[in-house]
Amino acid sequence: MASVKGVPRRVYGGRTSLERATARRDALIDAAFALVAEHGWRELSIESVCRHGGLNKRYFYETFSGLDALIAALTTRLAADAIALSLAELDPNLPREDATRRAITAFIEHL
Repeated sequence: MASVKGVPRRVYGGRTSLERATARRDALIDAAFALVAEHGWRELSIESVCRHGGLNKRYFYETFSGLDALIAALTTRLAADAIALSLAELDPNLPREDATRRAITAFIEHL
């Protein structure tokens, strides 16, 4: 049985190890976002993220090398979401100014 970062590749609970690892990563990023939104960056800790995400530190360290890596992943996700929402509003059938206004409005509303 091959493994990725020491995690066996097998189906458990109807999901592969990659699906479970992805779900844990998403849960940690979601928890970090919720905690930062509520308490700010300075209050963020590995312990609080794990507690809020319902995961233990083992899963945190299987996913991220530390808090800076988690913050980088969260920032990347936020940027990607904002870009995707903005691009979705760029309707080529609208005048350029209207399409740009809609894209910028979507970006700002997302933030």
